[in-house]
Amino acid sequence: MLIGKFTNGFGLTPSPPVKCTCGNTVLPLCLRRALLAFAMLLIPLAAWSDRPIDEAQLPEKARAFIAEHFKGQSVAFAKEDVDDYIYVDYDVFLTDGTKIEFDRNGSWKEVKNRMGTIPATVIPPQITAYIGKYHPEAKITCIEKERAGYEVKLDIHLEITFSHDFRVLGYDD
Repeated sequence: MLIGKFTNGFGLTPSPPVKCTCGNTVLPLCLRRALLAFAMLLIPLAAWSDRPIDEAQLPEKARAFIAEHFKGQSVAFAKEDVDDYIYVDYDVFLTDGTKIEFDRNGSWKEVKNRMGTIPATVIPPQITAYIGKYHPEAKITCIEKERAGYEVKLDIHLEITFSHDFRVLGYDD
């Protein structure tokens, strides 16, 4: 059989694309249903990305960090946060209002307490010395480990960025 200019190679004549009133091509019904089914399959995965967990389900290193630096505090709530279905983080909320974010290995990434201060044992001594010298009235309310070093937020609405060797990289208000 010869392939004519109006057949698709199987001897069938393709139907012209359907146009809506605005001129755009409308997706065939079977394709719309397939896209809807695919979207519905993703909904349970998205719901799984944040799930509450017990303190015992935290990595051992995270539990040891809490026990060492937050004596007398207990875990009020903990959740496992899965980003992009690959990266696992843990968010822990303590009874004094402290929020601690851990990576999948249990190393802390961020410690934050807007109502109080961060324990001095969490903060590297070089940062504590710098804050004490240049901002003696300020209290540290948040410390975050970043690629470039540390970002420290003070209760006087000031953010200071330190390198890994504790040089000041910048101020932000």
